[in-house]
Amino acid sequence: MEQKEYLSADDIKIRLLDYLTQKNKNAVFANEVLFSQNKRRADLVRLLNKTLTAFEIKGDLDNTSKLRKQISDYINTFDKVFVITTKKI
Repeated sequence: MEQKEYLSADDIKIRLLDYLTQKNKNAVFANEVLFSQNKRRADLVRLLNKTLTAFEIKGDLDNTSKLRKQISDYINTFDKVFVITTKKI
């Protein structure tokens, strides 16, 4: 029986950060940033050329039931927003 390998949000974040730091040498990154009156936490935030970009990361086993509201809060706070996930979700 084949055992499935799951990608966690942390696994994805490490790969994403590796990719983004290679691509954007002048960017500044912050991990687990509180926003929206401290009721939300951005998984990863990038500051590049006066633009704040937030990344919401969902792994294979993460719950997506709150994602719609999360995205709304992200859009009201950041210049750009990306949701990063796996094929499974």
